[in-house]
Amino acid sequence: MTLLIAALEPDQYQLAHDAYLQFGLLDDQDGKINEVVVAPTKHFQVWLNDEMLFRLVMEQHGLRQEDHLEFLDEYTHTTVRLSQGARLFDEPSELLKRLADLIDASATLH
Repeated sequence: MTLLIAALEPDQYQLAHDAYLQFGLLDDQDGKINEVVVAPTKHFQVWLNDEMLFRLVMEQHGLRQEDHLEFLDEYTHTTVRLSQGARLFDEPSELLKRLADLIDASATLH
C-alpha cells in the first residue's frame, strides 16, 4: 500500500482537484477490509471493520468527531475538469497503466 501511495504522489494535485475523477484504495488483509473512496466532489467515504483504528487515524490527522454533520448531497454542486495544462494524464487509463507497470515491476523484485 505504501508503494502505491508513493506512486500516486506526483498526481496528487490532479487527484485532489479534478472533479471528473473518482478514485479509491482497498486494503484486504487478514479478513479486515479497509476502503477509502474519494468522490468527484472531493469528499471521502470510508468502509472498514476496525472502528478504533479509524478513530486513531482520524485523530492523528487532527480530525475530531462532530455530533452534528451536514451532508454534501444537501447542497447543489458543480464539478469542473482541470484545464489541459494542469493535468498529468488525460484519461484515467493512463494512470492505471502506469500503476499496473509499477506493481508488476515491484512484484518481480520480490
